[in-house]
Amino acid sequence: MSDIEYKYDETELKNIIKFLSKNHTVKIGVLGKSKKGVYEGIGAVELAAQHEFGAYSYQIDAYIPRRSFLELTKEKKMMKYHTWLLTKQKTIYKKIADGKGEQFLNLIGTKWVAWVKETFMAEGPGWKELSEITIQKRREKSGRAAGNETAETFPILRDTGALMRSITHEVISD
Repeated sequence: MSDIEYKYDETELKNIIKFLSKNHTVKIGVLGKSKKGVYEGIGAVELAAQHEFGAYSYQIDAYIPRRSFLELTKEKKMMKYHTWLLTKQKTIYKKIADGKGEQFLNLIGTKWVAWVKETFMAEGPGWKELSEITIQKRREKSGRAAGNETAETFPILRDTGALMRSITHEVISD
């Protein structure tokens, strides 16, 4: 990789120093800002944790298998993320120098949220299929008769879409 030369004026240098003097965190996930009762009275954060790690749910009296969407996305996309960052090197420096470093951090958050939603749409891959009990509940709810379903009829973790819509990001700078 060749060296990159940058020349900054005094204001840009002050912006860079100000940005680098803070700790910055980009949080991605279900951050507790979603309304309660996303699914059968279960809030978005609790529902997300149950699916991310797998858990016994007393609300439905059944074991929910692990269907990771955050960790799986991280495993699948980390190399792509590093490559993307390298291609954005000049943009990063310019945003920070212009005093808009948090805009770039928001872009990172937006990118990761999109990748997590891709994992939802792809149903993993590797997520355990829906149980017959869950499929039966969905049949009853939708009024569909057994036997005329396709793979898209009962998508995994996207029954209402509320959990997927609950995935957001937040930039914290202190």
